[in-house]
Amino acid sequence: MQWHWKMATTTKGIWEIDWEPVALDLEALIEKKNVNIAARQKRVEAALRELEPKLRGIKTHLTAVSDEFVIGKPMLFRVEFMNLGDAPIHYTEAGVGYYPLRVLNEKGEAIPCLKGPAQLRSRQESVGPRSTKILADDVDLNRDYHFSNPGTYFVQFDGEGLGIGEWIRTVDSLLLQDREFVSTTTAFPSNVLKIEIRGEKE
Repeated sequence: MQWHWKMATTTKGIWEIDWEPVALDLEALIEKKNVNIAARQKRVEAALRELEPKLRGIKTHLTAVSDEFVIGKPMLFRVEFMNLGDAPIHYTEAGVGYYPLRVLNEKGEAIPCLKGPAQLRSRQESVGPRSTKILADDVDLNRDYHFSNPGTYFVQFDGEGLGIGEWIRTVDSLLLQDREFVSTTTAFPSNVLKIEIRGEKE
């Protein structure tokens, strides 16, 4: 539905809008909206069914960049996204390098994180068959955690900030994008690394 209207300013600088009143068929509008919602849901379900076999070929891999781990010094890690399958994978990445890695102490207890929430920009990417992409190359544990005790720790990328999905067509409209990204709820945590953190004077 379109409304044709005019806009102008008066001599006093006040905006005036003039349009022809149009009677609305509310029931018809509701019915059309429901039809569009049902059609979108079918497209979402079809996209997720098509995506399901591809998920088996997805892995994330965590690698230590730093050669040693010393309290008070950078402890750097790399997060990689691996597509071991035969089809390209579409994904969104929203601050993988910003979100903290998961850290447990020797008893399996989670270490409290220092980082607070933030508003992050999401970007859309894809990775080809049997290919690997680096999601973050310098995630620093010392940036996100305060280590006071040397010892054994376990580090893992828990999948935060990574969304795997497919593109689907949206409702046809000049005012809307013509497609949207539908993500699976499946998370893709990485391997777990065992590290030894030592004190500055050791």
